Amino acid sequence: MTDNNNPRREPLVARRDVDVSAARPEKFRSPPSGPQAVKTSKVLVFVVVLLMAGCAALAWFGWQQHQSHRTLQTRFDALSQKIQSTDASLSESGAALSVKLVDQEEEMKKHWSEIRKLWGVANDRNKNAIKSLEDTIAENTKSQKKLAGSVQEVVQAQKKLRTLVGELGGDSLAAVARIEEISERIDEVVSDQSVMRNSLEQKLRKVEQKIQAHDLAIESIDAFRRQTNAAISAIQQSSPGAP
Repeated sequence: MTDNNNPRREPLVARRDVDVSAARPEKFRSPPSGPQAVKTSKVLVFVVVLLMAGCAALAWFGWQQHQSHRTLQTRFDALSQKIQSTDASLSESGAALSVKLVDQEEEMKKHWSEIRKLWGVANDRNKNAIKSLEDTIAENTKSQKKLAGSVQEVVQAQKKLRTLVGELGGDSLAAVARIEEISERIDEVVSDQSVMRNSLEQKLRKVEQKIQAHDLAIESIDAFRRQTNAAISAIQQSSPGAP
């Protein structure tokens, strides 16, 4: 109560004649107060917020890059495994195809060896048969020419006899018998010629049949060779690294 009735006294403060704040250097001055201090604090807050936003953006960008890198690494690992498995399967397929091609080549060599043998045997056999038939035909042709000459001679003799008989003007039994004998000889010659001609025709037909059989054998061998070449070409085209 006594304190409230006493008048308020100012605290004792030592004063100087010179202003101490005026004698301080610029760097020891107190920070500004009032609106300028508020403005400075707002700028600092804005800078801090901006830095935090930048750090957050950098962190988010770094996280995105890390996730992208992990995704790419995963895809790369998967592709590497696929490539390795593909290389292994291709190597196995290539080895299997190489073995198959070698086996096919061996089989082809065996087939071609057998074909050459069969071709040689058939060619030699048919060549000898054809040569023999050609010789026989040549001999038969010569014989036929000789027979034709004999027939002409007989015909000429018959004409002469008829002329002689006409000139004599008689029908002697001897002349008639001679004429009949000559006629029989002519018939025999004609019959022999007909038989020989039939024999030649039969031999020619046999030769033609053998030649046709030989041609069919050659065509079958050519067809087998074309099929074999087509199979080899298909195998080579289906193999990897084919030209």
